[in-house]
Amino acid sequence: MNQRGFTLIEVLISLVLFSALMLGAISLVKQGGQMRDRFLKNDQAIRQLQRAMDKIQQDLRFFEPSRGIRDEYFDYYAPMQTDNNGLFSFTRNSWLLPERAQNLRSDLQRVHYQLVPSASEICQPVSTSTEGSCLVRIHQYHLDQPNDAPIIKVPILGDVNAIKYDFLYRSSQNDESGSSQQMPLDTFRFPSAYTYAIEITIESNRFGTFKKLIALPHQTNWVLADDS
Repeated sequence: MNQRGFTLIEVLISLVLFSALMLGAISLVKQGGQMRDRFLKNDQAIRQLQRAMDKIQQDLRFFEPSRGIRDEYFDYYAPMQTDNNGLFSFTRNSWLLPERAQNLRSDLQRVHYQLVPSASEICQPVSTSTEGSCLVRIHQYHLDQPNDAPIIKVPILGDVNAIKYDFLYRSSQNDESGSSQQMPLDTFRFPSAYTYAIEITIESNRFGTFKKLIALPHQTNWVLADDS
């Protein structure tokens, strides 16, 4: 019985089909790897955002309205305040004290949240590019700071384009309520008003626009900015 082998054309066609299948398989594997990388980056960004918002919420949960601070020039700063450069500062209580520090400091802590350019060295652990800003948490070991006191800075959120704080207030004497982007409130316009919540809006190329409403603890002893 005669056995017929493959012709050259059949071999070439087989090689072409096999190459096409291999290229398709390689392309699928490559696309799968790219999708996996994008998923991991997005997941990392979401987790970083969640941790940052949890940290801010934890700090605001222990907001202390009865204690402002004074700087090295003895200038007074309210228990909660903002400035035109996006700095958000307030006093919090319940700062855990290690046993060795029981007699060195109180359980009050002055906390600041500030945007820093992503190109700064401090932003490198959380930023994926040198554009935009990163959100940095800053705290001091003592409330009333001398000029040479150490300041601790920790980046918590990278690739931020902008951050906005809206302070929701209501009057304790009437039904007046509203929101303001400046703290402390104007004591002449709102002599009996107090802030009961803060809406934080973060804009980023990584996760778009994110908003979170954080309730403040009940306030009965807010110290006004012009108090001595």
